[in-house]
Amino acid sequence: MVRTILSNVHRVSRIKGCKTLTDAYAEYKESAKGKFVISYSDYVKICYAANKKIVEHIQNGGYFKMPYNVGDLDIKKRKVNYNNLKIDFAEFNRTGKKIMLLNEHTDGWYFKYHWDKKLCNIKGNFFYSFIPTRANTRELVRLLKSGEKSKRDYLE
Repeated sequence: MVRTILSNVHRVSRIKGCKTLTDAYAEYKESAKGKFVISYSDYVKICYAANKKIVEHIQNGGYFKMPYNVGDLDIKKRKVNYNNLKIDFAEFNRTGKKIMLLNEHTDGWYFKYHWDKKLCNIKGNFFYSFIPTRANTRELVRLLKSGEKSKRDYLE
């Protein structure tokens, strides 16, 4: 869905039934039939530029309403559950001590991308999931740790 890494374009998806940008381009070419058709490399550039703008908008506290009533994408914040803390594996690998993540840099909140499917008109939408790319989640973490977006008010 929202991808910003060019290296994933030619790779076959590990998720069964998952559509890739190559599949989308094939459908685009078939539907254009003799009309103006752009090259695959231009198609990829356009898709990545559009997706990058969408991700920037979402990371700035907005939301993206997907066409055809598929739902909304946004970032949700949740209070850390201190009964179910995650292990800091970077610290564990370095020192061998089991240390828990407290998210002190975000004042005890954690953030995640969220696909709101309340108004989604797809039958069986619970079978579908939104998995952001690692680059998008790493960029969100970088923004939160730098303090640029920590004052941003994301929805709870």
